[in-house]
Amino acid sequence: GIYVSNVPGRNAIAVAELAMGLILALDRKIPDAVADLRAGKWKKKTYAEADGLAGKTLGIVGVGGIGLELARRAAAFGVDVVAVHREGRPADVVHRAREAGVRFVATDEEMLAQSDIVSLHVPLNDETRDLVDDEFLAMCRDGAWIINTSRGEVVDEAALIRALDGRDMWAGVDVFKDEPSTDGDFSSALAAHPRVYGTHHIGASTEQAQQAVAEGVVDLIDAYAAGTIVNCVNLETVPRGQCVVVVRHLDRVGVLSDVLTVLRSADVNVAQMDNRLFRHAPTAVATIRTDTPIDRDLANRLREVEHVLAVTISSEE
Repeated sequence: GIYVSNVPGRNAIAVAELAMGLILALDRKIPDAVADLRAGKWKKKTYAEADGLAGKTLGIVGVGGIGLELARRAAAFGVDVVAVHREGRPADVVHRAREAGVRFVATDEEMLAQSDIVSLHVPLNDETRDLVDDEFLAMCRDGAWIINTSRGEVVDEAALIRALDGRDMWAGVDVFKDEPSTDGDFSSALAAHPRVYGTHHIGASTEQAQQAVAEGVVDLIDAYAAGTIVNCVNLETVPRGQCVVVVRHLDRVGVLSDVLTVLRSADVNVAQMDNRLFRHAPTAVATIRTDTPIDRDLANRLREVEHVLAVTISSEE
């Protein structure tokens, strides 16, 4: 019975910036160059062998807010961005992806086969756990770079290490399995691998991102105080109930109470309910989903309620 809300997208730019930074670091081997300079070694010939990003192909796994922000940044570097077309993806997301420079292909295999860089931007769930496994990596090109700023559990780390050792691949990783929740010692074969540039799960940790998240929390509270629930993650999103009762009524005291009393007298439970006012008119429409069907007699009793203008019954079956 407690609303739980989040502020999606407020830190998307920060994570995308880190992903882009890891890509640039891999191309120019920046961490190794810095380490050599600090050790007093001048190795210009070694670090002048970068290939460059322009003309490369970036495959994005997860075209959400972060994926789209990365696509925009990669496109600005002259990188071709591809993603897999998924059935059911909202049209506005597809439109924004195309505006960001994303080119859609039909299958994972097609995307991975042409991607020089693969960046992961998916939530952790049963479908994405160990998504990057031996089979996934086998579809990648030899020498491809794997970027993970999502969740450590999305990658089968043993499989990735095998690919790093045997196929000239590299990885930029911000998240690891079994990473500690506080500062301290951390032992990870993946983090210690010489073909991995790693960071400390800091993708969203910029001052700008934290300020944006804080502002988002204030917006949530303001909306709640005004009677609106925003970005709630624990409300039922799938319509429930066997029957939909649409009641158009005058906006008068007690109308809905009388409607619900009629339903209660017939032992009908209300699973979900919504009531909307019409603009510039003293009328409203209530949409009520019930756990049991509404027969003709009960529908007529609802129509007889004072100030009810019309009642429409439809079945969800």
